Amino acid sequence: MPKRIYVGNLPRTITSRDLSKAFSRYGTVESVNLTAGSAVIVMTSGGDAAIKSLHQTDMGGRSVSVSDRK
Repeated sequence: MPKRIYVGNLPRTITSRDLSKAFSRYGTVESVNLTAGSAVIVMTSGGDAAIKSLHQTDMGGRSVSVSDRK
């Protein structure tokens, strides 16, 4: 079952492609829905590992918040 992941505190310069590349290191990214300062990423595999590994990491000079979106 796909996992929906919320990513907050993103810099304005980040792109959907940047996020897809960062998250695909942990599994399969199905989609990225980017809005101003946040995103919802749907992963078909590796979602838990991505959340654990990327939460509070630096992306474009900001510490991002990554969590499970139910």
